[in-house]
Amino acid sequence: MSLAVLMKTLPILLLLAVGFLFRRAHFLSPGAVEEIKRLVVGFALPALLFLAFLRVDFEARYIWIVAVVFALNLAMLGIGELAALALDRENPYLPLMFTGFETGMLGFALFGTVYGRESLGALGILDLGQEAYVWFVLMTILLGLGGAPRSPGKVLKSFATSPVILAIVLGVALNLTGLARPLEGGEVGGAIVSTLTLVSQLTSPLVLIVIGYQLDLKPGKLGRPLATAALRTAILVGLAAAVDRVLIRGILGLPAVFSAALFTMFILPPPFVMPLFMGGSGAERQDYVSNTLTIGVLLSMAAFVVVAATFAPA
Repeated sequence: MSLAVLMKTLPILLLLAVGFLFRRAHFLSPGAVEEIKRLVVGFALPALLFLAFLRVDFEARYIWIVAVVFALNLAMLGIGELAALALDRENPYLPLMFTGFETGMLGFALFGTVYGRESLGALGILDLGQEAYVWFVLMTILLGLGGAPRSPGKVLKSFATSPVILAIVLGVALNLTGLARPLEGGEVGGAIVSTLTLVSQLTSPLVLIVIGYQLDLKPGKLGRPLATAALRTAILVGLAAAVDRVLIRGILGLPAVFSAALFTMFILPPPFVMPLFMGGSGAERQDYVSNTLTIGVLLSMAAFVVVAATFAPA
């Protein structure tokens, strides 16, 4: 591994360590961390995504990427059902741990730190398929398991009012209507974009500190979480290699930054939102999900160093 790649990934590890030490030293309370997460999800991350989609060069061929990511999430759900037969057929959350990617609270922070915010559009294109799956498939399943009615209207309302989704939609709309350049070129619009740029720069450091703070393995019963995370990662890396060769570099002939974005997404853990919808599922299942997510984060960190070395940033 080159020294340049190590220096680009070192800040990620240091910020994770800072978050971990903050927890051990009681520098931040759990309540303060939740407020920071609200700041990121409600303001900093939407600013980052708005700018990414405002500036990305959309092409019709990208629709294939969106469709493939959505389809592979469905395929992984099926693979998760098969894995549950061997690992724990009584746990309805186990198959779900094979699907979805935490791009919002982890993927964009990792990718932007190493490849630069100007490259986030590549990961953003991939994330469109992921967002569609999470909101319209995964969320519906989670609501059902948590005892809430599987109301399409409820899911659609949450989707339509999400700051992240609104930021993506607004960025795409301004981009496709040709209003992005006048917006950035005008005095008022330029000031707004400059403000959002400053806000977006908070995303990576805050996200990494929060994730470091929340790294917490529950003692005992680590076998199934470790098996789940390892099997998921192994399958997704294989799928990423196939999609990269056949679709990204083959059929579509896209630049290497899309390959880096693809592998970055496919090594990410499942969405962090899962524990929020578990309701009265029991401590054992909650510990399983928490441990799987924590192990997934640690695996992602190690795998991302390999991704950065393989697809060395310019």
